[in-house]
Amino acid sequence: MSTRIAFKSTLIGLATAALAFMTGVAGAAGKLNVSNWAEYMAEDTIENFAKEFDVEVTFTPYDSVEAIDSKLLAGNSGYDVVSHAASQVARLIKGGI
Repeated sequence: MSTRIAFKSTLIGLATAALAFMTGVAGAAGKLNVSNWAEYMAEDTIENFAKEFDVEVTFTPYDSVEAIDSKLLAGNSGYDVVSHAASQVARLIKGGI
């Protein structure tokens, strides 16, 4: 995946997280569980997001489609937001994930 696409994916994921948190869709009040590709965010992104939206963020990185798929397909992953490979999203939607 190109750096440009990865950056857009991260921005979309974080925007979704912000919207989910602000509208009360996020998990427990004041907490947000996020998973994304390990290398797709700057080191300070989670910290900055947490400060801006006054939320505790638990970030779980993953390094392969198989790694995140195993968590998602097992059910009840606990994630509020997952940034996944765009090419895999349609398959996950069909599977009810």
